[in-house]
Amino acid sequence: TAAAGGAAVVGVQGCDVTGPVDEDAMAAALDAVRGADVAVVALGLDHTLEEEGTDRTYIHLPDAQEQLLDAVLSLSPPPPAVVVVLFNGGTVSVENATAAARGGRNVAVLEAFLPGFRGAEAVAAVLFGDRSPSGKLPATVYARELVDRVGLNVMALGEGGGRTHRFLPPRGGDVLYPFGYGLTYSSVELGWRGWGPKRPAGGSRAWEGAVVACDGGKRGEEREGRGPRPPARRLPTSAPLASVVVEVRNEGSRGAAEVVQAYVQPLDVRQRRPPKVQVVRQLASFAKIEIPAGTSKCVELPLAVGAFALSDEGGDVVVAPGRYGVVVTTDGAAGTSELVEARVDLVGREVVVQEFPL
Repeated sequence: TAAAGGAAVVGVQGCDVTGPVDEDAMAAALDAVRGADVAVVALGLDHTLEEEGTDRTYIHLPDAQEQLLDAVLSLSPPPPAVVVVLFNGGTVSVENATAAARGGRNVAVLEAFLPGFRGAEAVAAVLFGDRSPSGKLPATVYARELVDRVGLNVMALGEGGGRTHRFLPPRGGDVLYPFGYGLTYSSVELGWRGWGPKRPAGGSRAWEGAVVACDGGKRGEEREGRGPRPPARRLPTSAPLASVVVEVRNEGSRGAAEVVQAYVQPLDVRQRRPPKVQVVRQLASFAKIEIPAGTSKCVELPLAVGAFALSDEGGDVVVAPGRYGVVVTTDGAAGTSELVEARVDLVGREVVVQEFPL
């Protein structure tokens, strides 16, 4: 027991990372939870389950940890609040906690990953409200049912309903939390403020910079089994094409750091050799800003050539003419929060920016 801002903190180990359920340890943990104002349940994975050369074949927590969390969530009367803190390298699904939270329970999930030497200090600062969380998920967290349907060793990312934020359909049912998702202790809203310095020519949705990017000149030579195509251009994917400007407003009562994200969506793209499965969206740009409560800031998000580059059927990376959508949000690829949308038309001919094989 220790004092933490006047609060009594009691720690009990309810189970091991792996191994069978220890009934006595679980009973002791549940006794500690009863009567508590907040139950903090620390769960996760260690090097015996995942490391270089050791791959998991499942995405849920080990059985003993799942049972401990189920027991905490099933207590009657339930604890006023439950916070699940996850320590793991690869993502894990916590469907029981997620279902409880979405069902109206006061349940939260704090993903710490592998936080390093000062990780305990950082987690405590968030738990006790000294800092607002501001991280975003670097990977999609799936429901465990997806792995039962499509094995983790299947590398065709467009199969099984799609995987990664680039191939998932909007609001896919297999997703617990999308790539780029993450909450803060405040409430942030976005507003469109226009195009940046490389704005569309004449105020239209097709801009002059895109004509250069898509103008491949004369067609290239015939390649065995692949047909003619424009010659490869020395066009770096990091070269800027345009930028969008949005206003970020902190409508809450607390200061917070927020990560604003821009995604590009191919809507009506005219690739010469389209792939069998097309990208749904891809992260184009992001910026992290500090916003005091009740204030707003404008942020410019650059859109580089690579944001509009797509693989074709033969593996080449190309920038193709057509219509693209730009979506700006703060909660990841699903775009479930308020978001800003724009349309961009690229004109000219397709240009190859990277040949396959390299």
